[in-house]
Amino acid sequence: MQPTNYHTYDEIKSQTEAWAQALEVASASSLPKAGDYDQVIFTGCGSTYYLSLAAAALYQELTGCFARAVPGGELLLNPRAHSFGLTTSLDTNYDPSEKRTGFDELLSVTNVFLPNEKEAVSLLGESNVDLAASRLGSRVEALAIKLGAEGALGVREGTRVRVASIPIKVIDTVGAGDSFDAGFLYGYLNQWDLEKSLQLACVCGALSTQQAGGIDGQPTLEEALSFLK
Repeated sequence: MQPTNYHTYDEIKSQTEAWAQALEVASASSLPKAGDYDQVIFTGCGSTYYLSLAAAALYQELTGCFARAVPGGELLLNPRAHSFGLTTSLDTNYDPSEKRTGFDELLSVTNVFLPNEKEAVSLLGESNVDLAASRLGSRVEALAIKLGAEGALGVREGTRVRVASIPIKVIDTVGAGDSFDAGFLYGYLNQWDLEKSLQLACVCGALSTQQAGGIDGQPTLEEALSFLK
């Protein structure tokens, strides 16, 4: 008989492999070195805040650059965040009540907004995602809307781009949105253009659906990059 929480237990056991993948990505990336910045801040909400604690320690060990973890809510709501040279990203959850409490305040301190199609349309009360993208794209530095199997729609500096997803056999969509976010933010932080960032985001999101759970299907950076044109 399977234990009640066996999915959670399996995910906990997979953390060693996840950290090995993180080290692989870190080793392959051009990480800032000590002296490039006064400090680097990692952030997360809920359980991901605890991951940010570990990530900050790992980053500092690898680069020699001072790093620390800050709860996401504290960072996002800090009016001085942007004056410190920090960038912020926001991925919302759909609110069935559609009250959208506090959304405008959060968006005003957000650089990168990463909703899905349903969230984008609902947040603005628009009839379709293109209208929602026009309005949202004018309020943030970069907008990336997840369209599921249809790919993604992005807006940055007045430029609108649609990219297709890759054909994939879907097993489980849990964590696909988070993987999409990771791919897009990698491109954004490495100053890629909007189209290439969206392509990597779609690849990361799609590949993560090939296995059950939110971690096991996540591709390495090398695997994801192999799908880019």
